[in-house]
Amino acid sequence: MVKVLLISTPNLLNLPYGKYLSDKELHHDLVKIFTLYAEQSDRLSSLESTQNNENFNQIVARKNPKNNFYSGSESTTSRVAAATCEKNIGPHYVTQINDELSLSPRITKRTSIITAVSKFMEER
Repeated sequence: MVKVLLISTPNLLNLPYGKYLSDKELHHDLVKIFTLYAEQSDRLSSLESTQNNENFNQIVARKNPKNNFYSGSESTTSRVAAATCEKNIGPHYVTQINDELSLSPRITKRTSIITAVSKFMEER
């Protein structure tokens, strides 16, 4: 059910006949529209885009910002791979990959991590 917040001193001069809107069809249409937004509230609240390509580009831009030069190293590849994992698996991809591969979050050797992620992606 949609709840409406009423203002204590409403200015009804700009509304038709100076009265609240009470059309049942308008109410039904507005409920339908706002229900669509409510169903996507988790995506919209985190400022994610509803378009897949725009969303992926936004994730890549967050992981690999243009104001830092990462293209001269392998860092860009790792950052885009992290963005791809976030898009395909979800925002908790690191925890999920660690759980599925029985890895400790404290593994710091780069080669171990790359091998584990490559193995995980091959299995999918």
